Amino acid sequence: MLPTGRAVPLTGTLLVGRNPVHFGQWTDAELITVDDPAASVSKTHACFEPTTDAVRVTDAHSTNGVAVEPPGGEPRTLSPGVAEDVPEGSAIHLGRFVVRVERA
Repeated sequence: MLPTGRAVPLTGTLLVGRNPVHFGQWTDAELITVDDPAASVSKTHACFEPTTDAVRVTDAHSTNGVAVEPPGGEPRTLSPGVAEDVPEGSAIHLGRFVVRVERA
């Protein structure tokens, strides 16, 4: 779920950012734009990919990084370019924005 409350179904790869573009292995990803006048979210900030029992998140070498906060846990910053599985209920911090991983 995006900060605006908009739910985005994760049926394939998503690139999220202020003005995301396809690059690298993500040439067929769906592009999701986040309205961020403060520019805390990079142009192409992160990639979200569905897996069998989780969501795989990759920091797309963003300026302000990506942090994962699992339910009941502390936020942990992801290494740029390294995909990590994120459990349901996690909060993903993209700059000043928080995206929730929820099952529909």
